[in-house]
Amino acid sequence: GEITHFVAVTEDASQEKQAAAALETEAARRRELERIITLSPAVVFLWKAAPGWPVEYVSDNVRRWGYTPEELISGQVAYSSMVHPDDAARVAAEVEAYTQEGRSEFVQEYRMIDRSGGVRWLEDRTWLRRDASGRLTHFQGMVLDITERRRAEMALLESERNLAEAQRIARLGNWSLEWPSRRLQWSAESFVIAGLRPSREAPSFSTYLEMVHPEDRVGLDTALQESVVRDRPFDMEVRHRLPDGSWNHTQVKGQPVREGSRVVRIFGTLLDITDRKRAEQAQQSLTAGLRIVLQ
Repeated sequence: GEITHFVAVTEDASQEKQAAAALETEAARRRELERIITLSPAVVFLWKAAPGWPVEYVSDNVRRWGYTPEELISGQVAYSSMVHPDDAARVAAEVEAYTQEGRSEFVQEYRMIDRSGGVRWLEDRTWLRRDASGRLTHFQGMVLDITERRRAEMALLESERNLAEAQRIARLGNWSLEWPSRRLQWSAESFVIAGLRPSREAPSFSTYLEMVHPEDRVGLDTALQESVVRDRPFDMEVRHRLPDGSWNHTQVKGQPVREGSRVVRIFGTLLDITDRKRAEQAQQSLTAGLRIVLQ
């Protein structure tokens, strides 16, 4: 009897060791996962589906924003209070709308206030958790700080605005002509120079040629053909008919672009030189008048 009893105890101990080893393995995996999350640029959240979005879990890398996991999990700092005041109502309305739509996930961009009072832009990818009855219980989020990306986007937008304004003042437009399809693309200022209202799409090349002075059409078409064949830029003056029936003077420049052995498009500029031409004509008239007087 003693031997039987001894064997039974040994089996129980073996099972306990296996269970302990499994728990340790799971704990090690969890620690490794948390380490990976902490080193990643994304902060992981688990919010309860309740007013203010109480935080049930947050990864340790939330410290990069100046907050600790303990502050958020204990409720000492409410997540909703971290959202920028100008974005709070929109974010709440979007969450409510997405929930009512029955979505399983959604993405939001909004600003948050870090511990130092700085403003950061976040990209929040959220998954909705529901219980067996379909009731929403939690929001699970992966929140990425995209502040630098937004700053770069804003800087690029500002640069584009400044460029557009500079082109407007200089009366300089850009254009691109695909070859050989001759599909034309214009900047906003190019429409103005050609006497058209800005639009999303440029006119066809044949329509554009109809706006060019008849004496300049052949020269422009020839310049384009030679630019492609000889793979060299061109520079010429072209007159456009304006809505009031007058003609402006434009300096048209083009540069072919190749892919491999063939030209695939021509990039160029339109520069309104009407004022300069008028000044030159006035100067010529004055000079001619002076010659007559002096004779």
